[in-house]
Amino acid sequence: MRVAIVGGSVVGLSASIFLSEQGHDVTVFEHTFEKQHTHCSGLVSGFGVEHIQRLLSLTVPTLKHVRRANVFYKNKLLAQLYSEQGYYLIDRLKFERALITKAEKTGVELSERFMTMQHIRNLIHDYDVIIGADGPLSLTAKVFGFPRFRALSHLYRTHVNEQKKEIEIRVGERKGVFFTWYLPTPHGVEYGIWAKQRVYERGSVGRVMALGPRKQFVKRVNNKAVVLLGDAAGHAKPLTAGGIVTGITSAQLLAEVGWQMFEQRWYETFGTEFFVQGLVREWLWLAKFLPFTVNVSVSAHFNPDKAYESTIHHLFKPLINTYMRGKR
Repeated sequence: MRVAIVGGSVVGLSASIFLSEQGHDVTVFEHTFEKQHTHCSGLVSGFGVEHIQRLLSLTVPTLKHVRRANVFYKNKLLAQLYSEQGYYLIDRLKFERALITKAEKTGVELSERFMTMQHIRNLIHDYDVIIGADGPLSLTAKVFGFPRFRALSHLYRTHVNEQKKEIEIRVGERKGVFFTWYLPTPHGVEYGIWAKQRVYERGSVGRVMALGPRKQFVKRVNNKAVVLLGDAAGHAKPLTAGGIVTGITSAQLLAEVGWQMFEQRWYETFGTEFFVQGLVREWLWLAKFLPFTVNVSVSAHFNPDKAYESTIHHLFKPLINTYMRGKR
């Protein structure tokens, strides 16, 4: 089976490796494979790093290892988290180069080409399956008429002149913002914002991200298949915006079950988690308008025990309980 993948980032390259290892003829299209910057922080739990390494059979290069995280809700310390496995800042550029090397060894063809809508449309004549891994503003999705996302959000990252040794997440402090974060890096501290609408931060790098999966991310076109993966499908976690582990796991799932069963199996694997995380996120967004106050302080030793589990997802269970008591 001939497979074309539009987008040569982590998810697209991972999909190419999984599919090529199963004997498919895979070509990845990307405007350049020599990237100079990345669009995400690349923070992954220790278990997530192990999970990726197990799936891809390669070492994930990392820049920083942090074991502690502090979470604030409306300027009050909500939780202090500690994980023996910790959280790793992945070196995205080195990771993508490692994926490129492995893809070439497995027989994947890498084609450097600036893909226009007409180029993508023409792929349907030469390939049996087209995979769009070309981000939330996916041209593949637009060309083949996939449903639009219900809503988009905005992520901004910059570096600030501060000294922090622990991860810091601040929820509900700024109007229009889901949360802000401070992430220790080898070169200082990264400051980030996840907002519902555009905000201006001097010197920041911004990108958009979906607030949930598309209603459809698999489609038949002229007896061929078109599949969306990663940010193009909205597969980043609704509560934390993390998409690396979910994206790679989704790529492996596609290779394992085939495009015919992929959408059903994806929802069986991630559907409940995404639904709950979306509810928690919206609750946090509306919490400032609820007729009761939340005053929860938790100190816990937390060790992730599943690849998809999110520290914040577990952290806000006390908030959900408080909300339910307020509804009674």
